[in-house]
Amino acid sequence: MSARADDDRMIERLDRIEARLTAIESSGRERFESLMEVALAPRVEELRLRLHSDMVESMETRLTAFEQNIDSKVSTRLTTLEKALIDQAAVITALSKRAVEAEDNFQRLIGAVERLCEQKQAETPRVELPFERQLSEAFQRQPGGPQAESGFRPRIVPEDEVKQRHRRPLSRL
Repeated sequence: MSARADDDRMIERLDRIEARLTAIESSGRERFESLMEVALAPRVEELRLRLHSDMVESMETRLTAFEQNIDSKVSTRLTTLEKALIDQAAVITALSKRAVEAEDNFQRLIGAVERLCEQKQAETPRVELPFERQLSEAFQRQPGGPQAESGFRPRIVPEDEVKQRHRRPLSRL
């Protein structure tokens, strides 16, 4: 039995060696992890901070480029609009000036026509036209005169020929 006892002792020794190796392995792993944590933690933190700063810098660069792109497009469009507004203002000013000139010319024309009509009336005796005859007859036929005025019947009102009409300049319209 000595061979068996030797085998049992060998198995025990192997078990103890395995137990020691397991203990050494676990303590080594713990030491390794603690050493790695102590040695690598600052390096990992440094890498994390550098990565974060690189991301922020990249994002700022892209945002700046985007902002410049948008700014250039908007300024181009605004320049086009400003030019169009300046052109339109010039056209409006020219049209306003021409409207005033046209109003002056129109007033002169009306005055000339009125003078011509006055000259013509002074030269020729007044001839009653058919419409004027019918109008004067309608005034005479009007029932009740101005006292019997009703809100429902139209009334013919003669115009004063002497009174001049007020004309509003076209530039104020």
